[in-house]
Amino acid sequence: MRTNLRILSGIILLVVIIVAGVRSCSSVYEERNNAGIDYTNSAEYPLAIAAYEEAIVLDPNSPIAYFNSSNAYYRGTSLQQAVDALEQAVVRGDETMQAQAWYNLGNLYFMEEFCEEALAAYRSALAIDPTYEDARFNLELVSGCIPTPTPTPQEMQVELTEESVNPSVTPTPVPSGEELPTPTPTPPEEIPPPDEDAEPTPLTDEEGDAIDEPQPTVEPNEFEDIDVEDALDLLEPVKANQENLSTFRTDYNLQPTPDANNIKDW
Repeated sequence: MRTNLRILSGIILLVVIIVAGVRSCSSVYEERNNAGIDYTNSAEYPLAIAAYEEAIVLDPNSPIAYFNSSNAYYRGTSLQQAVDALEQAVVRGDETMQAQAWYNLGNLYFMEEFCEEALAAYRSALAIDPTYEDARFNLELVSGCIPTPTPTPQEMQVELTEESVNPSVTPTPVPSGEELPTPTPTPPEEIPPPDEDAEPTPLTDEEGDAIDEPQPTVEPNEFEDIDVEDALDLLEPVKANQENLSTFRTDYNLQPTPDANNIKDW
């Protein structure tokens, strides 16, 4: 993936072109800057860094040595020093230098797999120079390499709505051998005890007039005024019936049991 990045044939070729176009640099500054380029090409990064630092001391406001030293810093020491050097080139350079510095910052970030930082750097280069095709190419390339973030558990929870419910779905039957849980009965409502001191609510008709409540009728007792002699007279027939029933039971029990030998078959 990194080989697909357009790095302008390496940072060094771009630097040589910039140096050739600079006429205000002193001969010593140019010699130190070009020495840094030669040391970088020979992979002698400590010597290259030392040469660039001497050039920076000679002309602190020139962005060229900062820009060139980023390559030696990245290959010889650390990413952070390379980033710092390119940021100094952005501060001190013209628009062309700034766009190229942001572009190289995007390349460095991408090679270290800092994709978000690389995208921001490419966008900065295009903001300065919208025609920077290499920056646009790398921006699109890196954008396709960023994976889609995994949704959080909260984002995965989808609330059911009426539109998402399928009315044709048949409920799953209960597997054989399994019992459904017994529903818990609803507790009966507690009826407060009647207030003994409260007066009963009178009945009213549709117009709100009071209705006389019917009073219960008490049946008279026909034996309420009977005397003892009349009661004895009423009990005489009952007593006679009891005596006749006792005589019948006695006579029935005294009858002889038929002899089984005298019974004839029909």
